[in-house]
Amino acid sequence: ELLERALAVASASGDVPTQRRCYTMLVDAAARVDVRVAARRIAWGRWSNAGQTCIAPDYVLCERGTVDALVAALRDAVAEFYTDDPQRCADYGRIVNRRHFDRVRALADTTRGRCVPLTRAAGAA
Repeated sequence: ELLERALAVASASGDVPTQRRCYTMLVDAAARVDVRVAARRIAWGRWSNAGQTCIAPDYVLCERGTVDALVAALRDAVAEFYTDDPQRCADYGRIVNRRHFDRVRALADTTRGRCVPLTRAAGAA
C-alpha cells in the first residue's frame, strides 16, 4: 500500500521512478524495522565508493511517522562512517587526480545531466 500511494503521488507530480532509479522502502518501520540498522545499510549503500555503485539508493520511501527518526539515524550513520566532517575523512572516496576530475567534469558538461549509453560515456566509437 505504501508503494502504491508513493507511486500515485509521484505520478501526479510527474516524478515517477523508473528502472534507472534505485529506491529503498521502509514499511511499518516502527513495528518491523530497526531504523538505526536500516539507516546504516542505506548510508553504506549510498556513500560506499562515493556513491558510485549500482546499489546506491537514489531515495527512500517510508511512512511519515518514520521520517524524523530515519533522518536522525542517517546523520548518525554518516558521522560514524565518515566522521562529522566527511570532506576531510580519509575513508570517503574521491576522484584520484585532476586529470580524472576533468574527464568526469567533461562527461557531465557534454551530457548536461542526460543519461548516455555506457559505450559513449567510456569514449568508445
